[in-house]
Amino acid sequence: MKILLNKIKNNKIFCIICLISVLILIWSLSRNNFIENFDINPKYFKELKGNNHLDKKYGEKNITLDEIHNTLIETLQFFVNYSKKNNIKPIIMHGTLIGYYFNKKLLPWDDDIDIILVEESITNLKNYEDDNYIIKVNPYSKDRSIKDVNNKIDARVISKKNGVFIDITFFVFENEFCAKDKHCYKKNDILPLKKSKFENIDIYIPNNVKNCLIQEYGEKVLKPFYKEWIFDKKTQKWTK
Repeated sequence: MKILLNKIKNNKIFCIICLISVLILIWSLSRNNFIENFDINPKYFKELKGNNHLDKKYGEKNITLDEIHNTLIETLQFFVNYSKKNNIKPIIMHGTLIGYYFNKKLLPWDDDIDIILVEESITNLKNYEDDNYIIKVNPYSKDRSIKDVNNKIDARVISKKNGVFIDITFFVFENEFCAKDKHCYKKNDILPLKKSKFENIDIYIPNNVKNCLIQEYGEKVLKPFYKEWIFDKKTQKWTK
């Protein structure tokens, strides 16, 4: 009888050990899956509630689109001046490059400017602040994982006047130039960079503007119309 009780006791212990092992395994797998899908890095840049193109601290809720455009141009000029002193080559991209393609100006409906940096320009960019502007480099920019969805923007130039800012993304070369937001471009579409002007400001553009635009937006991006807007080639202006 004693032997039988010992066997039952041992079986219970064995079952408990097995159950604990299974629970640990389930917890471990669940934890790994949670960590893999969880945004480990918190969002660094903060935007004004209701307008994700204005800085949370300096943003003005009632700012007009004209004021935004004027400040964007001023901020771009500041950043270009800063870049010349620090061996940085700011390249316009995304919606800003569309504006460049048509008339080298901001699109009338656009409320931001997009800049990319490659190669040594990335390491040359540092935090900076004066009475009018702030340059912030995202501390999570060194984490190049596309899973870091909170921090696709690697740096930002902010105007203290009204919170208008220019986003900067780093394109790191592996087989292609790629950013954390999954945008990738072939090396010969980006390099060699070309000097040009945008809003009458010295700037760099990618080697093949059309290829970059078509790759991101498709062939339709080159057509001279967008929603209710039409581009007049004679006047070189967008009109409704």
